[in-house]
Amino acid sequence: MSFTEKNIYELLPSVYRLRDAEQGGPLKALIEIIAREAGVTESNIAELYENWFIETCQEWVVPYIGDLLGVRGLHTISGSSTVSQRAYVANTLSYRRRKGIAPVLEQLSLDTTGWRAHVTEFFELLATTQYMNHIRLHRTVAPDLRKMNQLDLVNAAFDTIAHTADVRHISSLRGKYNIPNIGLLVWRIQNYPVTLSDTLKLGCPGSPPDPSAHYYTFSPLGDAMPLFNKPQTETLITHISEEINVPALLRRRALYDELEVRRQAIVDGTQPVYNYFDDQPVIENDASTKKHPVFEIFPDGSLTPVPPEEILICNLDKCCVPSKTRAYQQLQADGTYVVVDMPIKVAVDPVAGKFVFSEPATVTTALANYSYGFSGDTGAGTYDRQDSVIEFMELFKATNVNKKQIGVSKTITSLGSEIIVNTISQAIALWNSAPAGAVWIITIMDNRSYTEDLDIIIKEKSRLLIVAASWPVREDPDAFVSIPPRSDGDLGAGNLRPHLNGNITVKGMPAPEDKTGGELILNGL
Repeated sequence: MSFTEKNIYELLPSVYRLRDAEQGGPLKALIEIIAREAGVTESNIAELYENWFIETCQEWVVPYIGDLLGVRGLHTISGSSTVSQRAYVANTLSYRRRKGIAPVLEQLSLDTTGWRAHVTEFFELLATTQYMNHIRLHRTVAPDLRKMNQLDLVNAAFDTIAHTADVRHISSLRGKYNIPNIGLLVWRIQNYPVTLSDTLKLGCPGSPPDPSAHYYTFSPLGDAMPLFNKPQTETLITHISEEINVPALLRRRALYDELEVRRQAIVDGTQPVYNYFDDQPVIENDASTKKHPVFEIFPDGSLTPVPPEEILICNLDKCCVPSKTRAYQQLQADGTYVVVDMPIKVAVDPVAGKFVFSEPATVTTALANYSYGFSGDTGAGTYDRQDSVIEFMELFKATNVNKKQIGVSKTITSLGSEIIVNTISQAIALWNSAPAGAVWIITIMDNRSYTEDLDIIIKEKSRLLIVAASWPVREDPDAFVSIPPRSDGDLGAGNLRPHLNGNITVKGMPAPEDKTGGELILNGL
């Protein structure tokens, strides 16, 4: 109830209100003052109640709650005086509330190192006579040999098979399965997503080789490159991570089972299972929020990927061409079954990092979305490399003459006066014709492969940056241009990893009387 002069005054007996009106309303004036002060008190009480909680408290209360919790920052945050510590204190509070439970260890690992982890309480995996008041039906002593996915995970991070007790010390990496032991398994190798990358088409091994059968490698260099999972974010701190939540290697069995269940669900007319191949939008009927499966294949330059239900997961060590269909049983109303054929477009081996189409002769090229694994942000990669080009960008902006930016892409075209060519060699030819002292940027704007040789000339005091980066289009609200051109010196070094298959020859040409040479920087290629 909110206190107002009206509701307080109306609580008085009518006889007093009549007499007050006859005398000019002094009682009503007094109640107005009381109501105003009561409203202030009520507002203050509500404010005090909100200040009990980190989610609703005023900003000045945040450090006091943090001090009660003993919150100490791991690192000094630049400009922290203007940045709210509410989220940091709230996270610490969630740790305190859940202290002593296993999922907090996973969250601490992610927050302190940036590495995702999985915690295992090894007593849960002991093959012992169970306490009758705490029966764990999911931990049978004898494994079910029909559950191939569980057998595939034996002795791995997400093992669910019971083990006999091991009394050796856990520090020897042997005595894991014992009552007091708990394990925190951390994924130091991280996943790096690649979008619309070229794949390499190779001939299948065999004697004699089959000219109609060709397989593709996700690696544009033709390497055997295993694919990695794109971790799904956990929304609850109390959730123990699953295989889908960590950047683990993709397994054939897990993907095969999901796609088989998905095809059977389509045949049955039920909702398909979405996990590794979740392609549904986060917001219903909003295509811009659509999720992407762990990998996608685009045949012959199409921007529409092969549907997940048309993908078969198998071992392609011998590069076998899959059948064009797979048969599934559909239950009819009369209790009988009919066979329904589901089309198969492509067979994929995520462990070997290659795939083959069911009709190889009809496909000539293929693009792919996938994630590869690496131990850190080193070398060419799809991580953020913006800090590595800041020094060159400052030099570029300080240069007043003989500076230019050229884009290279097989799909992106120019919007205005900017120059975007199809090959790196075309950009290098323009650079070689520039005068000495020029400062240029050649921006490779996609994840495609470029099979060409580069002959680069670095003239006296010239600076050239060849970088894998986007060249963004930024709208100017004050400009009367429907499609604004791209600005020189504007790039985003990240999310791209193009490939050059060829030789690079670099020739310096300083003047004989001047020992000042030039500079060539390759970044992300």
